[in-house]
Amino acid sequence: MMEPLTSQLKNNPRNLTLGAIVIGLLVGLAPFTVNWLQGHSVMTSYKKTTLDMPWDEAIRTLEASGIECSHWTPTEAATVCRFSDRWRTYAIYMDRDKARVAVKRFAFKRESIFDLLPPRS
Repeated sequence: MMEPLTSQLKNNPRNLTLGAIVIGLLVGLAPFTVNWLQGHSVMTSYKKTTLDMPWDEAIRTLEASGIECSHWTPTEAATVCRFSDRWRTYAIYMDRDKARVAVKRFAFKRESIFDLLPPRS
């Protein structure tokens, strides 16, 4: 007859240690996974927006993922939509004359472990 799982864990400290490590990893990876999924969603929308795409279609593609491009930054030759996720900053430029996507760029953010700490009062 098999012993219950709890008594198996109590009788074998190795199993208990292994179980604690697995639970710790799952709890520790949960916030990372949520941030990764959010960043993955933004990057997917960025990739769907292609060069020479009509600007209206690009806006719809981005807004479908919750990216708001209502705060335009006009320059001399283009209009730019900027947005970011946890790890990257994105910019999509529209050619004003053609009303099409002209340039797409992204850059990785440089963050320190101290940026994750709450601000001092």
